[in-house]
Amino acid sequence: MKHLILYIILPVLLLTSCSGSVKKEDLTDKQPEIILQTAAAFKSAEHIYGDDWKLIFRKIDDCQYIIFHTDINTINSFRDKLILSDGNSAFTNHDFVNLRFNVNYTEETSPDPVTGENGIINVLSSIERCSSDRFAAAGFEDDTAVEDFILNLKKYVKTDSTLEISNMISYPLNITNRKSRIKINNPESFIKDYNIIFNKKVKNSIINQPLADVMASSKGLMIGAGEILINKVDSKIHITSINNY
Repeated sequence: MKHLILYIILPVLLLTSCSGSVKKEDLTDKQPEIILQTAAAFKSAEHIYGDDWKLIFRKIDDCQYIIFHTDINTINSFRDKLILSDGNSAFTNHDFVNLRFNVNYTEETSPDPVTGENGIINVLSSIERCSSDRFAAAGFEDDTAVEDFILNLKKYVKTDSTLEISNMISYPLNITNRKSRIKINNPESFIKDYNIIFNKKVKNSIINQPLADVMASSKGLMIGAGEILINKVDSKIHITSINNY
């Protein structure tokens, strides 16, 4: 009789043990992360606290604003720097305002700090500029290549990197000022007269030019109020004309 009771108890214990281990595995099983994507225009960046930021975009399909939460390390890992710093504070990089991006993000549940109720927040994963033909009127097929050219020009003008700027020019370079029209025939002449050619007005026009507001026409791409004209020369992007009066 004792042997019979033992045989009955052992299967029950084994069954209970197996059932418990299955439940434990179920609790640790994670659902795959779902990456969402939208095309949206960048509007601004706002600091929340510590390393946390929110980036505000406007969706292309329905023009609704959408807010993405992220941290400064993630933002700094992006190719396009949406936030700049002067050493004391960080702020929105206006070069990219209204420019279109493909945005990858996830939705996460987070409690509201006031009500305590759970809500959904959009956590930014990555961004990439949208490619389009908005510069087709000037003969450019890839607008992102043009944007990179202008971003580099901005960087070089801020540091007065004359050699790098001279390599972005098609010669002879046409220059119009208040008194006359002149031509610069080579990089050496440009570097020699750089401070005259790239006066304060020209520099400010380049530095303050938002990428989304660059105008395209059959004459080329216009920076500022026409201080700089950019065209395709021998399949390469070059500055072809400067108006510095």
